[in-house]
Amino acid sequence: MSVKKNYFYNTMLMGTNLLFPVVTFPYVARVLGPEGIGNAQFAFTYAQYFSLLAAVGIPYYGIKEIAMARGNQLKLNKTFSELFIISTAATVFTIVIYAFSIIAIPEFRSQASLYIISGLILAFSFLNLDWLFNGLENFKLVSLRSLLIKLIALIGLFILVQDSDDIEMYLIILTFSYIGNFLLNLFYLKKYVKLVFKGLRFKHHISSLLFILSASFATTIYSTLDSVTLGLITDKVQVGLYTASIKLAKVGVPLITSLSAVLVPRIANAIERKSIQEEEMILKKSFAFIAFIAVPITFGIFIYSENLIILFSGIEFIEAAISLKYLAGLPIFIGLGYLFGFQILIPRGRNNYLFYSTMSGLLLFLGLNFILTPGLGSKGTAIAILCTEFLVTTFYISFTPKPLKRRLPWIEFLKAGGICLVFFAFKLILSRIGVDTNLELVLGIIISGIFYFLVQGLLFSNQFVRAALEAVRIKIN
Repeated sequence: MSVKKNYFYNTMLMGTNLLFPVVTFPYVARVLGPEGIGNAQFAFTYAQYFSLLAAVGIPYYGIKEIAMARGNQLKLNKTFSELFIISTAATVFTIVIYAFSIIAIPEFRSQASLYIISGLILAFSFLNLDWLFNGLENFKLVSLRSLLIKLIALIGLFILVQDSDDIEMYLIILTFSYIGNFLLNLFYLKKYVKLVFKGLRFKHHISSLLFILSASFATTIYSTLDSVTLGLITDKVQVGLYTASIKLAKVGVPLITSLSAVLVPRIANAIERKSIQEEEMILKKSFAFIAFIAVPITFGIFIYSENLIILFSGIEFIEAAISLKYLAGLPIFIGLGYLFGFQILIPRGRNNYLFYSTMSGLLLFLGLNFILTPGLGSKGTAIAILCTEFLVTTFYISFTPKPLKRRLPWIEFLKAGGICLVFFAFKLILSRIGVDTNLELVLGIIISGIFYFLVQGLLFSNQFVRAALEAVRIKIN
């Protein structure tokens, strides 16, 4: 399957995963309120943390290993079996720790039903085999499966969650939207691989997985446990406000990071074949794409933060608009982090550098979080997350070979940023006209988007604008 089709399906997958909470959040926020959202999100995020620990880094490491083994069915079966068994053993071990924590902590014990429901994503995490299908570049299967599950969950949400007492039902539906994908994997597994037990070797995976697990552990604390630490330091209302802002800040991330997931198997193959020119061409195009997409998304979120919060969460969450402004830079930092971390460092086997970078980020996050959050609440956590993502991405870049760094098209960020400065003028004009808040947002996005594409296409002859126009021309003809 071509890169374009893979990117389309992987964008559909990541877009579905991220847009599901964004689409449902306006409804759920008005039904459950900040405190209800805070309680549900706290329990779910806590279970997600353990689920990622149970994965022991395989979702990242497995893609590369499967991509390198896919030309040999015997090797593919062995590689899959080794990683699947490691994942299953880690899941059992992690479930024990998770259960003990619920029993031992009084606050968790008093809301045990929430943590039991959320814990199902941990119990079934060993069936999260997206790393297998992504390594085989079968993004169509993964994306269509996820879309089906999310549609079922969406319908169930609007039917079954009706008032503020339906927190458990909301959690059940939210959990189903995750584990439904895992269960469907069983129906497709035997078509691609066979689970074997003879001649397996686990030792050569351990060192790489330990580095990636440690990096994932550190990343999880500041990217997943941000809500948990916020809830422990302040209260569930602040968790609800932060949830509203972080979901909107990351709404454009799938468009950016999808390309990384698509290209990692190809980069791994290019490195295996020692095709340096092909690898460099892929990375340059990926870098330019991140600049083209992430910069306008960042400017748009920053400029229209109040409008976005009011539209998606309601006036009750307006305090979250300040946090959203702080978080507006995440699309750029996360996009670059995926490129330098997962397209450059991991395919080259530099997992130790990934570990050093994320551990540095973890230390910064913990320090800033405990300094800023008690006084600033959700705004303090937002500042801590932004600074952490910036630091981690900076470390990823510093560990990238210098010749490769110099050849990347950094000028694309300057071009995109210069164009986006005009967005402030559009916002000022719309505010002076005095249009409705939601209409101001819609008009601002349309006007800014058209202006951005025109300047990129006409003034800078941007490759992505040209490709899009060519695709439209072909369709018309």
